[in-house]
Amino acid sequence: MRTTRFNSPLALCLILIAVFACNFSATTANISSVKLSKDSSGNPEASSFGPNDTVYAVATVANSASAVKVRARVLFVDVQGQQANSPLPGAEAEVTVPDSRPAIFDFSKSGQGWPNGRYRIEVTMLNAETNQQIDQKTVEFTVTGGRDGNATSDDGGAFSWTTTASSLSGQNGQRFTYTCPANGTAATVWGTDVYTADSSICTAAVHAGVITLARGGSVTIKLQPGAASYQGSARNGVESRPYGSWSSSFVVIR
Repeated sequence: MRTTRFNSPLALCLILIAVFACNFSATTANISSVKLSKDSSGNPEASSFGPNDTVYAVATVANSASAVKVRARVLFVDVQGQQANSPLPGAEAEVTVPDSRPAIFDFSKSGQGWPNGRYRIEVTMLNAETNQQIDQKTVEFTVTGGRDGNATSDDGGAFSWTTTASSLSGQNGQRFTYTCPANGTAATVWGTDVYTADSSICTAAVHAGVITLARGGSVTIKLQPGAASYQGSARNGVESRPYGSWSSSFVVIR
């Protein structure tokens, strides 16, 4: 009697081919392009924006037969006073796209607008069920015509020892660098180490031991959320005041 032998190597190869074929078909979904524009249609494309422009990122999802998540965020590339490749706080969004179609994101900067410099938008496509990354693309843009990252003042005017960080409230995590004039006069400060946003930036820097009234100098602050209370203290010839709850804070980092 003739018997049929099972060719196990051949069967294994066939199984592997089938698996690879399935995986290939499951991963052909991709981001075919990312266009930046001042219009939600994505046209005309733009790579340079003004400080008050809304930046639209139009990411086209291709070869997707099922829903995917598309996530976008803005990162600093070369902005004065900001760490390269760090994310812009609050500039992140995610949408679920049911099939092959564009995912549209819009980013704008409140307050004094976008600081001058170069930025990157990172767009990532994820499996809607597992959150596994499928594809990622990046595109860069520049901002001109606005303020530098080391803003001169909170109101766009001349920087002085009475300038505060009040207008920067809500930009938590961002850093701003200032130059305090020499021969300054101490202004009001609330807090110790962590100061209310309406405190004098230069005077807080003296209190923190970073500069002196006589010499002035460069000061970098970092915005933080408000605190439930602020402690007063006497340091370096400056007496800061205590205060209760306040909506926004800053720390002097150098």
